[in-house]
Amino acid sequence: GQASGKHHETHGATKGIVAGNSILHCCVLHERDAMYRHLTTNRGAIPWITNVRGDTPLLLATKVRSVKMVQAAMDAQRQVLWVFGPVTCLRYPLYEIECDYNWGSRLRRGVLQVIDDENLEELMANDILWKLLRDKWKSFGFPLFVWYSTLELAVLVTLLLSLVSKVESSGSAEDDGAPESLGLAAFILTLLITAGQLGRLVVTQRRLNKPLRERTVDILSCFLPWLAL
Repeated sequence: GQASGKHHETHGATKGIVAGNSILHCCVLHERDAMYRHLTTNRGAIPWITNVRGDTPLLLATKVRSVKMVQAAMDAQRQVLWVFGPVTCLRYPLYEIECDYNWGSRLRRGVLQVIDDENLEELMANDILWKLLRDKWKSFGFPLFVWYSTLELAVLVTLLLSLVSKVESSGSAEDDGAPESLGLAAFILTLLITAGQLGRLVVTQRRLNKPLRERTVDILSCFLPWLAL
């Protein structure tokens, strides 16, 4: 199957013996998607059941990098809202896909956070996950990208303005204080913006429960204007 033997052994499957897992978890580990669908559809198996590690079949399928079992587990949780001819409206619960109320917790991770933490890019072949991320990018990611890009541009402009004002002030025979005052105001604005960016980086990494060293370059860049003091 798509999941390697190493992943199977890590999550409880050793020499065909699976300890602490339900039959749905066994289907995930052995990639039996047809049996999984039969059990959840015809035999009343609960798709939200957890194993001894607290993983549901969907989370386990995510961890073992099984694209088809992630799809099977998501299909088992979906609800049919209405059917009109060839058109079917489906609803997928987001409880396991994204734990927005507890984002970053190691005790309760959603599918998207597992994908992000373990770099499971191949699972983004799932249409539902891809559409969800696309909608989140349009609604939240893109506006934030534009806002932070504007702040970065503002830092460059204020730094350039402060440097130009300093050069004009030092090269002017008659110093009326205006260029120097303008440069000082621009430099103070630069410090305030970079301080805000530094705080945002620290808070974001803490909320995602990730080490600050992953953003070392960004953090050091926030300190550069302060070193000019």
